[in-house]
Amino acid sequence: MPTRHRAHPPATPTIPHWLSRSLGESRASILAQLGRDPRTIEDLAAGLDLSRSAVRSHLAQLEQAALVERLRLPRETRGKPAYGYRITSDAAIALSTAYAPLAAGMLSAVSTRFARHEVALLLRTVGRALAVRHASIAPRLSQRLADAALAFDRIGGRAEVLESGGRFELRSGRCPLGALTSVDPFACETLEAFVAEIAGAGIRGACEHGAHPRCRFQVTREDRAPDASGDPGL
Repeated sequence: MPTRHRAHPPATPTIPHWLSRSLGESRASILAQLGRDPRTIEDLAAGLDLSRSAVRSHLAQLEQAALVERLRLPRETRGKPAYGYRITSDAAIALSTAYAPLAAGMLSAVSTRFARHEVALLLRTVGRALAVRHASIAPRLSQRLADAALAFDRIGGRAEVLESGGRFELRSGRCPLGALTSVDPFACETLEAFVAEIAGAGIRGACEHGAHPRCRFQVTREDRAPDASGDPGL
């Protein structure tokens, strides 16, 4: 006879400590409750021992931050439509702690199975693919580098473009792939290709690795031809 196991109620998703501190206790608790199923204002108020007006206020702030969204709930009887709230796809990503270790594990597995130059080719292919949605059509190199810096910020960096003696460099005090590059600096190949694709230029990485990686990409050449006026496009 098969053994029966008592069903356990699903655990309430936990909120990362950094996000909980940023949101505050009440909003973090609401986000945790919505991480399982959509809830109405009444459900949240009863479950968290808050007033409905307080819940509405917190939900409005979470909705403004694109962490929760309102949806219409099905009703079993006729009457006014019922509305609830659920976390957004962006919030679901922020709440997950699986992405970084999964990516690190995949990079480790690929590095074990393939030659180093093959891994580099794969990482650079990924970087170029990621750059497609951030493509720049600016005619000047300086403008394309500015676009690359903006794209770098959008994927989690904090970039700026520096120029000295006609030479350009993109720097970021925060690495968007820090969870990977701190384990294997070879992951920088992805970001190097990302910047090169948007800037339309040859890029050489000179990044700082370790527990707090910092990005540094130097322009070695411009790949795109000057425009018809003969302007070198700097």
